[in-house]
Amino acid sequence: MSSVRENLVSCDVPRATTWRIHHLSESTAFQHGLDLILMPGVAFDRKGHRLGHGKGHYDKFIATYHDLFSQSSPFAKPVLIGLSLSEQLIENESAIPCEAHDVLLDLVVTPIETIDCLNG
Repeated sequence: MSSVRENLVSCDVPRATTWRIHHLSESTAFQHGLDLILMPGVAFDRKGHRLGHGKGHYDKFIATYHDLFSQSSPFAKPVLIGLSLSEQLIENESAIPCEAHDVLLDLVVTPIETIDCLNG
């Protein structure tokens, strides 16, 4: 039983954010790489634009992540998936404001469809 406790203590236990969402530390993500990132938002369009809460946390994290992994790494580009209610999907593609640092999504998933933003 003591070896189980030792292993649990040595694990990178996800920490809770202000909103009580548990996530891995950046050091774990950067050490092992990520296959995909699920991204919440306020609104999405079919071209992969995402309106967040205006703080740029996801965009900053992804930019830092890309800087650490070369293009030859299998972890260089995780799949970016926006999770959306159908009501959050904006058909007018110019309605979501975009800036140079904004990262485009690969997919947007709603309860009724999956949108391929790269080949849409």
